[in-house]
Amino acid sequence: MTTPTFYSDAAEKALTGLTAGERAAVESVRRYIETDPDGERARGLPDADPESSSWAIEVLPEDTDGRGISVIYRYHAELNAALILWLIAGP
Repeated sequence: MTTPTFYSDAAEKALTGLTAGERAAVESVRRYIETDPDGERARGLPDADPESSSWAIEVLPEDTDGRGISVIYRYHAELNAALILWLIAGP
């Protein structure tokens, strides 16, 4: 079953500042989240909300043809939905 995955306003804004290769890498992560939101690539993060869980997926510079990017998102299992909160691009 596919998990609908959306971008927050902040993540959408950050997406516009990425290169084409970086955007393609983030889109690949978004598709991965849709198929396996709590999969092996994701690293769990502390989360104060008992109804959801927060995760990070790191994308290395060699995969983006640019900077390394951390994709931070929150997944709600009961709703079967994910929200990409932040895109953090390295130097």
